Amino acid sequence: MKKKLVSLLLVLAMAATGLAGCAGNSAGTGDSAEQSGEAQGESQTVSTPPPQIPRRILPHCAAIKRRMRKRSTK
Repeated sequence: MKKKLVSLLLVLAMAATGLAGCAGNSAGTGDSAEQSGEAQGESQTVSTPPPQIPRRILPHCAAIKRRMRKRSTK
């Protein structure tokens, strides 16, 4: 019974924090699209560099690709 009560309290706490986080800022005035800059045509692009594969792994990748090709042709 004690475990059920603790789990119920944890579920309620998680639900309350989830609802509080999703509620946003309702105290602000005006439309959120107007404030964000999207209405003015501004946008940002974020680019990340490709992952770096260590050179010791590359020969293994090639061997795996060859094995997969052999299996698919059978």
